[in-house]
Amino acid sequence: MVVTDITKSLVEKNEPPSVKAICDAQILPFKDKTVDFIIFVGILHHLPDQRKSLLEAARVCRPNGRIFICEPHRRSINYVYYNLRLLVMNILGVNL
Repeated sequence: MVVTDITKSLVEKNEPPSVKAICDAQILPFKDKTVDFIIFVGILHHLPDQRKSLLEAARVCRPNGRIFICEPHRRSINYVYYNLRLLVMNILGVNL
C-alpha cells in the first residue's frame, strides 16, 4: 500500500503501515498500468483540475484495476460536519 498526499504533514499522519509518497494527485509518480486499486477519499473537490486527476488515475491503474471515489454531498454527514466546522472556525476567528 502506498499512501499519498500533497503535503508531508498529512502523509505522515496516516496510521496504517505503508509506503508514503508526497505527490500531486494530478501528476502521479507511478508507471503506466502498475496500480491495482486507487482510493480517492474527499479529494476531488479540492483539486483545480479534477479531470486531469481522474485521467492520471486511469493511466496508472492496471487493466481490471479499480478506482473508488468517495466525495461529500449535501446529504452526507461529512458535508454537514465540514460546514459546521467552517462556521465554528469562522465564529472563533480561526484563519482557514
